[in-house]
Amino acid sequence: MACRRTTLQVVAVSVVVVVVCVWLFRPSAGSGREVTYQGQTLEQWFNGAPSHSNTLGAFRAIGTNALPFLASRINRRLRLSLLESFRVKLRDWVRVPISVPRSRLQDAQAAAALLSEQLQPPGEILLPLLEPALRSTQIAQRILAFQALQGISSGYDLGRSHVEQALGDPVGYCCRSKES
Repeated sequence: MACRRTTLQVVAVSVVVVVVCVWLFRPSAGSGREVTYQGQTLEQWFNGAPSHSNTLGAFRAIGTNALPFLASRINRRLRLSLLESFRVKLRDWVRVPISVPRSRLQDAQAAAALLSEQLQPPGEILLPLLEPALRSTQIAQRILAFQALQGISSGYDLGRSHVEQALGDPVGYCCRSKES
């Protein structure tokens, strides 16, 4: 009876180890509902060279369909999660190709630049998509959201309340006077 229980424990631990290893070494996969252009998903276009003229042309051609994707890059948490950090350290330690995301801050910066400099979408569409980042406690995230809003082509009055809130924010989003 004890031998059978030990065998079951070894099998259970082995299954857990295999599942964890498969999850750690899996390639990043899309949701399957992504917008595609010329046979590539937005993720693939975005992970290409953001300054490359084909990439810029693709995002211009995709237009407002790319806004939710680009806004999600700014809205997500900019720091790596504990598990992602572990994957980076494991990759460096084992020296095996483990799929690790690029810097989220770099992704957010590239998305903000694409929005403000290339796409210049209407504020009526972009502002609701960036709402989580505009209300974030992460200062870098809020700055990138405002950078993305710099290029809007209309709806300027919609962003006014967010700018006023940022200027009066006790977290210190904007430069506060030395006396306060």
